[in-house]
Amino acid sequence: MVILADLGHKGGGREDFIIDRNGDRIAIKVGAKDKGFQTRNYEELSDWEEKRGEAEERRLLYVGMTRARDFLVLPVYWVKEKKGEKEAPEGSFLYYLQPYLSAPDKVAFGKWNEDMMAYDTNKLELEPGESAPFRSPLKPEMEGGKASRLVLSQRMKWKEAQEGLKKRAGMGYPITTATEQVSEFEKDDEWLVSPVTKGEGAIFGKLVHRLFEKLDWSQPGPLEKMVEIEGKALGASGSMRRKAEEMVRGALTSPLLQRVIKSGNYQKEVPFTYKDNGNIFEGVMDVVFREGDGLVVLDFKTDLVIKDDLNLKIEHFKPQAQVYSDAIRTIFGKSPKEVILFFLHLMEPVSLNSILS
Repeated sequence: MVILADLGHKGGGREDFIIDRNGDRIAIKVGAKDKGFQTRNYEELSDWEEKRGEAEERRLLYVGMTRARDFLVLPVYWVKEKKGEKEAPEGSFLYYLQPYLSAPDKVAFGKWNEDMMAYDTNKLELEPGESAPFRSPLKPEMEGGKASRLVLSQRMKWKEAQEGLKKRAGMGYPITTATEQVSEFEKDDEWLVSPVTKGEGAIFGKLVHRLFEKLDWSQPGPLEKMVEIEGKALGASGSMRRKAEEMVRGALTSPLLQRVIKSGNYQKEVPFTYKDNGNIFEGVMDVVFREGDGLVVLDFKTDLVIKDDLNLKIEHFKPQAQVYSDAIRTIFGKSPKEVILFFLHLMEPVSLNSILS
């Protein structure tokens, strides 16, 4: 005998932290229902999780019911009413069984005994009303011939229409990043060529920027250890790590970074977003510091450049600097005092005030 008690119990509702291991995705929701925050994919994964949870609940119910050998006891009680009809709580085991059972006060057969009724389940219609799944042949030449080709053609049109809808739904505002404003990435750009590797500038540039971001500029003692940790994490070679340490250490003693430190009011890796003529611009400024009554933007450049080519490089990065200037003006209502490009290979800071519009 198996007795399934508390069939009307309802589950705990939606999860706040959902893991989709098959799709390598997570979704998170925090805070109160009407004032909380959630990741963009939370509703999608929450619906998926509800369906997965319902399938698991049905499986458990099936396992429990089929363990009975002689008797299966199901305490049946409808605990709430909807439009005059009593029904089980949605999401409960009883809710899944209700389509196959009659409400206790409407049972046409059975026997009452001290507030309980037992009725013969052999008289219940338990055959599921679901139709067999439709499967079309994978190849037109398989069984079905012309009909199969028609099905496949219709399915292809449906998929194309679906993809078109997804594309239109996801367009939104055009977004431009600060680095996209650079007219053309030249062969010696910091993301392509470094002073050390001649071909792995992305790694070297990321390492230098990460060191500036994580290091306390006023206490650079841990720099050597940090270079080792961050360099190995990025896959930087020994020569790259040594050059990065030398570059950062030299920059920290430069008059420009000493000026930043002495300001006592600076932020590193400052994200920004602003809208201009229907376009959304976004990016990250390496350093923004307050000096007097204004703001100064500092951008590190790790690309290989010689003194004679410096003016070409300045023109190359002018559009990017213009975006930084526009961001400060749009967000704070006032243009920055300066936008400075610090070419670390030459240890040369260049103020772009004279060329910014």
